[in-house]
Amino acid sequence: IAMAVFFISYLVIAATCVPGLGLLSFLSGMLFGFLDGTIICSFASTIGASITFLISRHLLRGALEKRLNKTFKKMNKELTENGKFYLLSIRLLPILPFQLINPVLGLSKVSLKDFYLYSQLGMLPVTAILTYAGAQSVEIRQVSDIFTPPILSALFLMACVPLLGRIYKAKR
Repeated sequence: IAMAVFFISYLVIAATCVPGLGLLSFLSGMLFGFLDGTIICSFASTIGASITFLISRHLLRGALEKRLNKTFKKMNKELTENGKFYLLSIRLLPILPFQLINPVLGLSKVSLKDFYLYSQLGMLPVTAILTYAGAQSVEIRQVSDIFTPPILSALFLMACVPLLGRIYKAKR
């Protein structure tokens, strides 16, 4: 029951674009362990993102497309040609906020199938890192426990996520 409640809560937070999914992923690792926590967060975040994508597509797209016609044409041309690569890149390296990506891509011509698949694949590594760190954090009983290989590797991986995003952004 706890897993189901957590999954639904995570999904609702993802769908409503409320910040804090990273912290929830960490908490999921603490509560449910690495594997279960990763599965819960991975599917809840992707389904929640897809709900936002669909709401944006069906409620906002028509009005904004008329106002921003030239911008939409450029964006859709680029996304039609390279959309899968862009989607996977922005999910693997979180350089843009989750709250911005989902509604903006809902306004594009990216298919729901591609959006879901590449979001699921692209968000999985970061989700796994955060849940791993959460799962490892429950092993800390005293300060010296922080300096064990599993804890240090979890902290290192967590530090790498924003660093990789910055490196990617700087090279672009």
